[in-house]
Amino acid sequence: MKRVKNLLTVVYGAVFVFGAFCLTSCSSSVEPIKAVGELYGGGVIAAMWTQDGVQHGIIVALTDQSLGRSWSNVSEKEVGSVARSRSNGLENSLAITAQAGHLNSAAKVCLDYSNDGFSDWYLPAIEELERIYENRETVNAALAAVPGATEIPKTAGYWSSTENGAILAWNYNFNFGIASNYSTKNLVNFRVRAIRTF
Repeated sequence: MKRVKNLLTVVYGAVFVFGAFCLTSCSSSVEPIKAVGELYGGGVIAAMWTQDGVQHGIIVALTDQSLGRSWSNVSEKEVGSVARSRSNGLENSLAITAQAGHLNSAAKVCLDYSNDGFSDWYLPAIEELERIYENRETVNAALAAVPGATEIPKTAGYWSSTENGAILAWNYNFNFGIASNYSTKNLVNFRVRAIRTF
């Protein structure tokens, strides 16, 4: 009697898994497809994209790292072009904390954060915050299901790591979905939530 195995057929030493061909000498594990809202890598996936056939994404921390703090203690002195990327928050964060006179900042809080064995967190750039905003409903639904996690408030403003001159930096308003570049770095307090990428 011929036995049919669900989703897996072995033919002359070759294995077919979900339609993908794999020789017996290769790994039998198949990387599962990830999705926005999935609990993964110490947080919740907040955005996804594919580059060169490889999945990448933004993971948002399960809680805020601060409910209100200034962008940096350094005032009236710009970090410069190394902290003005609109899409690379890690690069910005490292530049902010390397600035002369730096003692504390929203970026440092994120870089110091660790969870579930992951310590490569950083303060998101402005466009990374925008990606989170686009999927906020799915992200918040996932966060609400995790004990101890906190949702991203719909009326909150969050610091980005993107600088806008000597005294200003970008923040993102989750109430209206608006990026603002006129917030004073050392005087205005916004929430801080770290991210990491994969």
